Amino acid sequence: LVDPYGNDYAGAEAAVHASGVCEISVPWSALGFSFVPADPIRVSVASFLSNASDEILPAGDGNAWRAADVVTQYALAGSGRTLTELADGVVDHALDAYFDGRGACIAPIVVNEEFFEGGVNSQWLEIVNVSQSVLPLSQFKIGDAETPGSNEGMARFPSGVLLEPGAAFVVAYRGATFLSENGMRAGAECTSSDGGTPDMVPFTGWASNVAFNIPNSGDAVLVLDRANTVVDVVTYKNASYPGVRARPAVAALHSLERSSPNADTDDCATDFADRVTPTPAQVMQFTGVGDAALGGTRWAGAYPMPSVGHVHLALQLGEALPAGRRVELLDVTGRRVREIALPAHDMGRMTVEWDGRDSGGRAVAAGVYFAHVRVSGRSLVQRLVIAR
Repeated sequence: LVDPYGNDYAGAEAAVHASGVCEISVPWSALGFSFVPADPIRVSVASFLSNASDEILPAGDGNAWRAADVVTQYALAGSGRTLTELADGVVDHALDAYFDGRGACIAPIVVNEEFFEGGVNSQWLEIVNVSQSVLPLSQFKIGDAETPGSNEGMARFPSGVLLEPGAAFVVAYRGATFLSENGMRAGAECTSSDGGTPDMVPFTGWASNVAFNIPNSGDAVLVLDRANTVVDVVTYKNASYPGVRARPAVAALHSLERSSPNADTDDCATDFADRVTPTPAQVMQFTGVGDAALGGTRWAGAYPMPSVGHVHLALQLGEALPAGRRVELLDVTGRRVREIALPAHDMGRMTVEWDGRDSGGRAVAAGVYFAHVRVSGRSLVQRLVIAR
């Protein structure tokens, strides 16, 4: 494992599995971290052919550049060649790796809920940022095209949209229909129908269509990152995708929603629940950013949700909480609207109450807010919805 200047990092271990997967393990200390970083680490990897002595073939050998790009601009014309990547001395193709509080690599964006009943114009998808970073959505794409060159849909999110940790974003097939049926605007639409809803951007490098069509007979939905690496896949009914188990049918006009955005085992049959009443732009049972399987402190929910005023915030403490900790209430721009001091508390469950007012005693406007607390060097975020 080398850095851009050719220095070796000590402590890298690799294991090749029978399935053909190569796993590389690097201690955080080798990268200069004493804790799991909140920001992503950019990674670029290529493998090369070698001779019988395990020496990389020399440049003069005709097979020298027959290498497998592990991280690449997948399927984009004229890119993804190792020779091109290395010859100019610039790393053009890379993957942003995100990590949860345990140090496990996670998908930063996951499909959290999807509504595919009621006809194509009524379809919508909801994504959630489960990373610890604010994400520029324009780097990501979503659609139902399982393979490059497909005539199904794949589109990039609009520019200028920053998604906070724990926040949701809804993509509607047709924004005007979504507004009529749900009483709110989607974050973006695939077919131009509502002047107040931004349009998704065609991603013709992957698929010929912008709009997804997720029929009630079954389909797969993919999320791609900036390197066009597939970071999340959801399948249901008759759809299939390697390594992913499909979710069985749901009743008419119901939606599929994750039991928690943190639940991402690639087993859609267990990760997703049948939601009798769809809940676009609402994240249910969010356990804290990157904190799903962590045995330590985590958010244990907020109620009632949505709230018209007072909100009860539950913290499950995996350790004693010292005095001096504070919960910050933030709006969607990241502006702090209120701070609540926490008393010292033994390990277990504690409840914090917010009266829905800012630091000046004024009732906050209806909208999405975030409760943020730092415990043992980790950042925990709980999404809240205030409805006046």
